[in-house]
Amino acid sequence: IEMSGHELEASLSDPQEISSAHKCDPCSLVFRSAKDFRDHKRGRHPSKVRIRILDENGDIVQRDLKPVNGQFVCPVCDQGEIRTRSGILYHTNKHLSEVQNPRASKHECFICAGKFPTARDLDRHFDENHPDIHEVSEDPHEDDVARAKIWNQAKIELDASTTSPLLSNYILETLSPYSAHHKGGQTSLGLHTQVGAKREASDPIIGWEPIKRPKIRVHEGLEDLRTTLASHRFGKLIELDSYSLLESSFFVQDYKQFKNDIARNLAGALIHTGSQAILFLNVEIYGRTSDEDPHSFNLARPTFDVKIVTTVEHDSCRKLIIGTLFWSALVTSSIELTSGTISVGAHNKSAEISPRSAIWGREDWELNPLAERQLRSKFYRKETFVQGASTFFQFSYWNCVPTTVFSLNHHFSSKSSMSGIRASALLFHQIMSSKSRNIKKKSLITILENDKISDAPKTQQIVADLLRLIPLNQKKLKLIDNWEASNLLRQLASTLCGAITTKTRYLCCTKHSSRSR
Repeated sequence: IEMSGHELEASLSDPQEISSAHKCDPCSLVFRSAKDFRDHKRGRHPSKVRIRILDENGDIVQRDLKPVNGQFVCPVCDQGEIRTRSGILYHTNKHLSEVQNPRASKHECFICAGKFPTARDLDRHFDENHPDIHEVSEDPHEDDVARAKIWNQAKIELDASTTSPLLSNYILETLSPYSAHHKGGQTSLGLHTQVGAKREASDPIIGWEPIKRPKIRVHEGLEDLRTTLASHRFGKLIELDSYSLLESSFFVQDYKQFKNDIARNLAGALIHTGSQAILFLNVEIYGRTSDEDPHSFNLARPTFDVKIVTTVEHDSCRKLIIGTLFWSALVTSSIELTSGTISVGAHNKSAEISPRSAIWGREDWELNPLAERQLRSKFYRKETFVQGASTFFQFSYWNCVPTTVFSLNHHFSSKSSMSGIRASALLFHQIMSSKSRNIKKKSLITILENDKISDAPKTQQIVADLLRLIPLNQKKLKLIDNWEASNLLRQLASTLCGAITTKTRYLCCTKHSSRSR
C-alpha cells in the first residue's frame, strides 16, 4: 500500500504510528508497514534481479543483473532505462519467447531491429521511439536518397576491389564513407583513412564531411540492379534486357481471376533487396481466404504498401513470401545471385530482406516458353533439381555451393583443434552475428588459451593485440570507429578471404561455354 505524506497523516491518528512509518527516499512514498516497504523496494528499487537468458551455446542460464545508476541494461540487446524488477524480467523474457516462438516476433523495426508480436505494437513502437521517421511508406527524404546512392556506390567499388564480399561488408561497416572537398572545387568519395586520402589526392584536400548511414536502401532502377549483379560472378549470368519493374497494379490483381497470370509472371522474376538479388526458380500462389490459403500466409499482409517482401517462420521452415492485399506468393526454390546460395525447397536461410524491395519481372512472360515448364519443375526435390534448373540453361552445370564465413564456422565447430583460419572464422562469425558489431573479451581469451593457436603465430599475435585494446572495465571490444581494431581485423580478413577463395569451387561451365552447349 503506497501513500503520500498527507494521506498517511490523515489516516493515522497515533503520532507514534506516523513516526514509525516507512518512507522511500528515491520516490518520496510512505508505507504503513515494513512489509509494504520491503515489497516496494524489491519491485521498484531492487539491488539485483535474477534473469534468464541464452548463453553462447544456446542454453538457458540464470544470471544476477545489478542496476547501474538505478537502471538495468539488457545484456542481450543493450537496451537501458529499465528501472523496475517487473520491467527487466518482462524485457528479458521477451528475448526467450522470440527464440522459443519465432512467429510471435514477426514484425521487425528496420531502424533498431526490435521485434514485436503484432503490427499494432510495431506502430506504437514507431510513435514512441522514432517519431521523426514514422511515415516509412512515404518516399525517402532527398538527403537520405543521396546518402543511399553514395553507400551503394561505395559497396560496388569495394566489391570490385576486394576478394570477398565479407571483407567489403566489414570495411563499409567500420570505415564509413566521407566526402573530401578539394581546393580546386571538386568533391570525391573517400573509402579509406583520411591520411591515405591525402597521400593519394592529386588536388589538395581542404575539408571532410562524413556521410551518415542512410535509414533505408534506395533502388534507383534497372541500372542499380545491373551494377549489383555485375559486381558478383554469379550475377553476370543473368541477362537484364528482358526485365522490367513490376508496377503497383500487378500487386492488386484479383487472385481468383488472374492467379495463373500472376504465377507465370513471377516465373523467373528477380527480387532486389538490400545488397542481394534473388532469382525465383519456382513459386506457388495462394489467396487470402481460409480455403485458398492453407498455410496461413495472412501473416505476410502488407501494412503500408501494396506489397511486402518478408520471411515467415512456418512448418519449421524460414519461408520467403511476397504478400499483397489479395494474394501471397511462396518462393519454393531460388538462387541468391550475389553469394551463389541455392535454396532447394521452401526453406530459405540466406534471404536478408530490406525494408524496401524491388521486384523485377520478365517482359516476355506471356511468350516465354520456359514459364510453364518452370512452374511444373520439381525444384523442391534435390534429386530432380538439376533437371528443373535446366529451365535456366546458365545454371544447368552449376554444382558448387560457395564457402562463406558461416559455413567455415560451422565446419570448425565440431573440431577440437584450433588454427589460424578457425580463429579468424570464429571472430568474424561473431562480428557478423552481432547487431552492435563487437567482439567479446571471453572469445579472445578462449582462443589464446588453446594450445594449438601457437601453430599460427601471426593470428595469435593479432588476437593478443585485439585483447589489449579492451579496457579493463569492459567485456567487449567495440569496432565502430575503432581504427586500431580495424587495421588488425583487416589482416585477419585477408587470410580468411584466401581460405574462402581456396575452398570455393568455380562454376563448372562458364556462361560462354553454357551457351555453346
